This record gives sequence, C-alpha cells and structure tokens, in this order.
Amino acid sequence: MIVSSSFELPKISIVIATLNSEKYLERCLDSIVSQRYSNYEIIIKDGGSNDQTIEIIKKNENYIYYWESTSDKGIYDAWNHALLHCRGEWICFLGADDFFINCSVLKCYSNFLSKIDTNRHIVTYGINQVVNIKGDLLYTIGSPWKQIERSFNNYMCLPHPGMMHHQSLFKINGFFNPSYQIAGDYELLLRVFKTTKPAFWPNIVCATPIGGISTIPINNLKCLIEIQRAQKRNSINRISWHAFRQWISALIRLCLWHAIGEEGSHKLFNFVRKKRRLPTF
Repeated sequence: MIVSSSFELPKISIVIATLNSEKYLERCLDSIVSQRYSNYEIIIKDGGSNDQTIEIIKKNENYIYYWESTSDKGIYDAWNHALLHCRGEWICFLGADDFFINCSVLKCYSNFLSKIDTNRHIVTYGINQVVNIKGDLLYTIGSPWKQIERSFNNYMCLPHPGMMHHQSLFKINGFFNPSYQIAGDYELLLRVFKTTKPAFWPNIVCATPIGGISTIPINNLKCLIEIQRAQKRNSINRISWHAFRQWISALIRLCLWHAIGEEGSHKLFNFVRKKRRLPTF
C-alpha cells in the first residue's frame, strides 16, 4: 500500500525475469507494491512459463507497467528485453524469489540515490540477507567498496538483487552479454568498473533465498568457468588463492553430490553447520 508520494525523487524501474516462478513470485510482488514509495514501475519478462506464473502476473496487472511472456535465451537475454521498456532513472533487478526486506526500503534508498552524482554512470548497492527456505538468516553480503574492491576482480562479492543501475551506464557500457548463463551480471559490472566505482548504501535491501542456479554443484563449476571467462574478456588474467580455493571447494561438493546424492549432500552440509552452530539450509 502506497502511503506517500515521491514525485521529486528518482523513478525506479524494477525488472523481474520469471520462468515457472509460481512458488515465490507473489511474495516478490507483494514486497514491491507494499513499498511506501510511489515513483517506481515493475517490468516482468517471462520466458514462457507453463505453471501458474502467468496467472499471478495477470492478477497483479494493475501494479505492473509492462510484461510479456515469450521464449528467451536465459535470464540475461530476458533482462535485455526488459531494459528496452524501462523508463526509470535507476534500474533494479530482482529474482522472482528475492524480496525487499521491508516496506520502507525504496523510500529510504531513493533519498540516497537523489544525492548521487549520476554523471559517473554509476551503480549503487546495499546489504542483502541470504536466507534459507524457512527465512532464517544464513549470512549477509555487501560491504563498503574500499573493503572489497580488490576481491571483486577475483569473484562476485557484490549483491546484485536490489542493486541500482543508473540508466546511463547501459548506454555507455552496453547491455548484458546473453552468452553467459550465470555470471552475466558480474561481467557487466567488470565493464562498468573500468571507468567508475560503485556507491555503497549501508542498509539492508533484499532477502535472497539460497538455492539459486549457481548453488547447485555442477552450476557452481559453470559459474566459476564463466567468472574466469568474464575476467579474461576484461583483461583480468591473474589467478588468486581465493579463486583456487573456490575451484577445490566446488569440485569437492560435486564429488559428494555424485557419491551420496542431493539429499545426502544437504544432510551432510547441514550436519556440519549444526556442529558450527549455524542455521541450516
């Protein structure tokens, strides 16, 4: 429910790519339409869902500026389609299972955005909570840029869901490369950060449930391969100790997955987390 007008603050385009997203899409949309901020628009690009996703979209059509359901080549191709319809000064990408942490996020975030020097074709990011299926906090991602700048050339250490991209950066740097299936957001940011640095908003923006495409062991390996390809494409050719550990970890997880199966792997990972007194997946 909108309880304030925000005509002087920047317009925000919120892009959601969906494909058979009936399980979580309603929660994602509810977290948007409940915002105490009015100057936003929702754009949905569906990849041809055959579950109840389209029915959920139609049910919420009054809140959606534009949506379409056509086949695409993956999430980055879908985002590129959606970008053609965005009218906002700032563009935010959410997964269908992501959701804003509370109803004041956009109102508070927009105050921060209104003070940004947009001549820098910038992105801004905050803090995201990574949660399990029960909503328990597993860990957070998002730190001041000075603390993680060196790490970013090794791996994706920024929370992309909820990140705000100034619309000008797509004109300067181009769109997402649809040849990537998992690390296309990382590759785009490598391009952007050649000429500008991101701004950090030190507040929680989104909750992101664990279990996305890059968390399955085989996809984890594919993600690392795509990260390496993105780095080479952007003239980053060094191999770090952190990257080496990620490869070893991914290979161990994949071997366990094949040896004891998906259910057995989850039980083992959760057993270790319980011993460490951490929330389970």
